[in-house]
Amino acid sequence: MSLVDLPPELLLNFISLALYDNPHPVSVLLINPTFLTLGQTILHADLAFTTIHQIEFFSKGDAPLAIRPRSLTVTLSGGTSDFRLFGLLRDALKRCNADESHRTSKLPEARNYMIGGLIHGGPLELDKLGFCFNTHTTDPNLPLLFDVLSRVNPKEFSWIGPDPDHHFSIAIVPDALRYLFPGIASWSNITHITLTNISFLHYPNLSPVSASLISFAHANLKHLTTILFRQATFLNPLIIAMIACAPQSYALRTLRVVDAYSHSIWGPRVRHADVERAVLSTEMEVMMEESHDWNNFRNKWDRVERVKEIVRCGAHTKRINGGDNETHDLEVLPDDLPTCKLTG
Repeated sequence: MSLVDLPPELLLNFISLALYDNPHPVSVLLINPTFLTLGQTILHADLAFTTIHQIEFFSKGDAPLAIRPRSLTVTLSGGTSDFRLFGLLRDALKRCNADESHRTSKLPEARNYMIGGLIHGGPLELDKLGFCFNTHTTDPNLPLLFDVLSRVNPKEFSWIGPDPDHHFSIAIVPDALRYLFPGIASWSNITHITLTNISFLHYPNLSPVSASLISFAHANLKHLTTILFRQATFLNPLIIAMIACAPQSYALRTLRVVDAYSHSIWGPRVRHADVERAVLSTEMEVMMEESHDWNNFRNKWDRVERVKEIVRCGAHTKRINGGDNETHDLEVLPDDLPTCKLTG
């Protein structure tokens, strides 16, 4: 009995193993029509791109997807600096959106609407959206990041730097934040957010406008339960305080801040005491006075209790020389934090 004679549910397992981490999946798909059909179902269910060329090739495809994508991950090496990235990702999601809209348009209850002559049924709902690549301050296409994020509605989102832990680099540059946070704020299904290797350089002093942006103050993130900031620089503790006490953060149960620094990596890590001071600060009072939405934590001691309840400040990566190696008042975290796995 050959492999193709196996029941489809068993054959799916074999094909999944053959496709896993395979830099040339097309070689598996070309074995026979059965492998092509089942293999496309596996690949389309969990879209995973490891090169710019793969994203470009997929975005130009016009054949219907075998199945609605459940997840989308983009993993690029640290040296990748192709400024076409966000434009190609947008086009790839256009293909997914158009394909999903075509499916739903066949349903009697579908309520799609027309945009630019194409049927559009809203953002693509995903279980997981994962990025692992660097952004660049000089990228003229950074604004397209918002377009990319607004085309999806994931339950989990992670953006992790591609470099190893001991190489503290910035994957999410400060200029990207003005598009990243509004994009996240548009997600109604999001439950978990992980952002690493991120710089808040443009937000040393918060205005009411920037505070609302960074803290998701006006976002409807009613399912968001966990946030992890890791390897962050220029992270004003006031930002953590604002997120913890934001009016729409009532579902938030854990806000972890790991290897985060209020200035550069040569300064001290952000500690729980810093966040408590921020929540009692005059700046926090001013932010709340200038906004009518902050009704949950008007009392400063309620804010302190909120911070004690959900904020966890920790250390993971130690330095050999220089920097902040004092961890007596920080959680020392195990090696189970999310990392970026480069494949192929």
